[in-house]
Amino acid sequence: MPMLVDAGWPPDRIGIVVGIVASTAGIAGAVGGGLLTRRYGRSRVLALSCAAQAVALSAFLPLSSGFAPLVFTVTVLGLFGGVYAAGSVAATTVIMDLSRRELAAGDFTILTSLGFFVSLAAGAISVTLANHLGYRPVLLAAITLVVTAAIANSRQPDPAGRSLSTR
Repeated sequence: MPMLVDAGWPPDRIGIVVGIVASTAGIAGAVGGGLLTRRYGRSRVLALSCAAQAVALSAFLPLSSGFAPLVFTVTVLGLFGGVYAAGSVAATTVIMDLSRRELAAGDFTILTSLGFFVSLAAGAISVTLANHLGYRPVLLAAITLVVTAAIANSRQPDPAGRSLSTR
């Protein structure tokens, strides 16, 4: 987390907070995401997790200015880890839906790998842009993208053929 390094956090604190606290929130988010996806459907959970990611990314804005007190930062990282994981469960469920029964392993691997590489590229581009433009413009762009994704997902039909916007 370059933001935390820039805010003066020591590497051991970053490792504990990101590696343990945020990961634990991610596990909880994944379990919750599974329960929510089953109950409310893929489109709704994807839309809501994107909206929640916009909130979490907005909470990173003070961090981008160097404001990184422990409790606030742990809360922000936990929130982001949880909502990201919940959305990942719903997205992975969609990937399983798209996988053909006779080629399920290959389809799932290709689609998951594609998502991974897009995420990796977006991360690399974001870090490069943040280095040149600063964190704030990159965060604002990311917030815009997840809000757009929330709107797009809210219009996608769920397996029952209904879209979130018509419920």
